[in-house]
This record gives sequence, C-alpha cells and structure tokens, in this order.
Amino acid sequence: MVDHRKIRSLRNLLGGFKKSDFSSLSQFLHSPFFGWFVFVILVFAISLLLSFHVDYLPPNMKVGRVAPKDIKADQNFEIVDERATEINRQEAMKSVAPVFDFDENILTEVDQNIHDAFQQSRDAIQKLGDIDVWDCSPPRTKSAA
Repeated sequence: MVDHRKIRSLRNLLGGFKKSDFSSLSQFLHSPFFGWFVFVILVFAISLLLSFHVDYLPPNMKVGRVAPKDIKADQNFEIVDERATEINRQEAMKSVAPVFDFDENILTEVDQNIHDAFQQSRDAIQKLGDIDVWDCSPPRTKSAA
C-alpha cells in the first residue's frame, strides 16, 4: 500500500504543484514549479560554465623566447628529427652483435661430408663382399668328429 503521508510531505517539500498554476502566465511565474524550474536551469548552466576551460596563448610570444607559463597542446604532435633518428639507428645497428657468421663455403663442405660418408659406407660393404648380410641363420660351428 502507498503511504499517503509520505506523498503529502514530498508535495509540501516541492511546493504542492496544482493545475491552476499553469492556467495563466502570472500564476505560473509565482508558482513553486517555476521556482524549481529556474533552480534546475541555473544549476545546469553553472555546471556547464564551470566545465569549460579556455586557455589562450600570451599575445607577446616570440620564437626563441622562454614562455611565461606552460603551454599545453590540444592534440598530440609527432615531430621526428630525421637526421638524429638515422644516427641513432646506425649506432644501434653497430652495437648489436651478429646472430650468425655467414660462411659461403658451408654448402660445399656439407655436400662433401655427405658424399664422403656414403662413400665410406660403400667401401665397407664392398670389403664384406661375399658375406651375406641378409642371412639370419645362426652361425655355423665346426663340429668335432
């Protein structure tokens, strides 16, 4: 259930708005609704005015002189010094140790090592020659008679 005493106290707090307050302009200007309306508009206007901050550059600023106060930019600017950047890049490249040593002959050395390994295998097989490598029977032993 609705407590009518709380509603009445809220109406008394706000001034008790009535339909007759809106019947004529003079009654509206003297009504509690108009007072609250003006209060809300003033609070909104003051908060809006306080939220803006405009900072102007001093009019006597000249290039090369020290500014009398800090000047803040309204956006970020990226100013790149090309010459200094290139110098820093070259110094960084010189200071980095090489990750690998480039050897132009490594391909031929690896190729030769593989060729030698296969050649040794072929030579070993040829020395065995008449031994049947695929024979899985147990070795023959000489019997004593």
